[in-house]
Amino acid sequence: SGLGTEVDNEKAFSCFEASAKEGDEFGQYYLGICFRRYGTERNDEKAFYWYLKLAEQGNCSAQHAVGVMYRDGEGCENDEQNAVIWYKKAAKQ
Repeated sequence: SGLGTEVDNEKAFSCFEASAKEGDEFGQYYLGICFRRYGTERNDEKAFYWYLKLAEQGNCSAQHAVGVMYRDGEGCENDEQNAVIWYKKAAKQ
């Protein structure tokens, strides 16, 4: 967001990617956002991969994101049953 420095989406992406690969939840979530919204070329399949990886660890924001992507068929096959499963997991938290 450029707080205290200039906006550098490429550097932010690189930092999120490095922390995501180390298993950091924050990095995994924001790497998914980067692939969906900014910092890199949009790639829904990679966004889905990172959201799912984090969702399986119990992160409710990622669980909701996986549900949305299953519902909309973005980065994965459209699957309303799986969407509901992930929405329920997120809602339980």
